Amino acid sequence: MALHTAGDLLNFHPHIHSLGIHGALDPDGQFHRLDSVDMEYLTRQFSEYVFEALLEADLLEPETVAAMKRWEHSGFHVFVGEPVSADDEDARCFLARYLKKSPVMNPRLELIQSDLEAVVRVHKLTDDGSQTRDFDPLSFLAELSQHIPDMWEQTTRYVGVYSARTRCAKLVPMDCPGPLPEIDPPERPSSYWAASMKRVFEIDPLECPKCGATMKIKAFIQEQSEIKRLCENLGEVPWRAPPSIRQPLKHAA
Repeated sequence: MALHTAGDLLNFHPHIHSLGIHGALDPDGQFHRLDSVDMEYLTRQFSEYVFEALLEADLLEPETVAAMKRWEHSGFHVFVGEPVSADDEDARCFLARYLKKSPVMNPRLELIQSDLEAVVRVHKLTDDGSQTRDFDPLSFLAELSQHIPDMWEQTTRYVGVYSARTRCAKLVPMDCPGPLPEIDPPERPSSYWAASMKRVFEIDPLECPKCGATMKIKAFIQEQSEIKRLCENLGEVPWRAPPSIRQPLKHAA
């Protein structure tokens, strides 16, 4: 389960994305598939848990909660998508990415240059593309900053079979219909870092600027004296000021 705070137009819209098995385990460890899901029941249970948490944290008064429960539209809603089969790799990858999607994506951003001031336009993914929201650059950064988690703040929770070992040690093993799928061993963390840089900034940081071959990371140097000595040998400056805030932004494609 992952907590999200941003709506499609970068508005504050707290909600949770959840990925789970379409069924349950009995005490003997046998899996039973659900025939249907009662979304009205899940909505009521979800709202009760949220109200209890807010009352326990003294963020709402009991009278306010009682009044909100009498609203015709509570504001709580639960949606359950269609089940995905275990062999549908594309669908499973899409759900995993959607579970942790970022507040904004490059295809949904547009920078409109003008003589007065640049405008950052956020597009909602609709068929006609008619729903947009415009910001001046500083307002866009301010709106985006509210969706950035604080340091050490966890926005993902694993429950059930995937929970932490201390909470899951006594669970019976799940019976799987057939052998478990083979998983390739994970790559080195440096490869993940390079792949992320290439996807976000559209540059390959491990590509040699001279011959174009793929470079390998030998070590990460953190000692300031060593960094200064290497930079002097290479003719590089060990530190430089960040770019001016007045530097024009590039168009987000």
